[in-house]
Parts: sequence; C-alpha cells; structure tokens
Amino acid sequence: MSSAIQYAINWTGPRGEKVRGINMSLGGPSDESTLHLSIKNAVQANIMVVCAARK
Repeated sequence: MSSAIQYAINWTGPRGEKVRGINMSLGGPSDESTLHLSIKNAVQANIMVVCAARK
C-alpha cells in the first residue's frame, strides 16, 4: 500500500498533471506506522487523502 501512495505522490502525466486525491478502503493487516507516514507524505504533497477503514 505504501508503495502505491508513493507512486501517486511522484506521478506526473504527459501534460504535467499531478494526483490531487487518493481514495482508499483499508482492512486487514498492515504496518500502520509505515502507512501513516505515507499518508502524511501525500498530504504534505497537497494530495487529499480519504480513507474508509475497518478493523
């Protein structure tokens, strides 16, 4: 998951487009600290992050 968020942060389209929003539905095991850091990096890159989570 974190690598997908990093990809979105770094992605640039053929006309200079950038990702403006990420929508995620989370569930299951993950490294929460790494995921949280990736989400914080996306927000710092001016990407809106919307998450639905279930434990």
